[in-house]
Amino acid sequence: MIVADKKSSGTIETNFLIVGIPMAYNVVLACPTLNAIKAIVACYLFLIQFELDDKGVEKRYGDQKIAREC
Repeated sequence: MIVADKKSSGTIETNFLIVGIPMAYNVVLACPTLNAIKAIVACYLFLIQFELDDKGVEKRYGDQKIAREC
């Protein structure tokens, strides 16, 4: 589970397509959205790394075991 605090949160407008199928992901972000938030994704590591407003870098890891259970 990823928990965001005030320092690593922000707002961006984007469009989503809602589908009714079971998935291991909460959301799938396409390249335009990832570019807008200046994100780097490493699927093998379940990692997303993105730039903060203060030019710092935040890393968030997922849990492969939990994802496999889905």
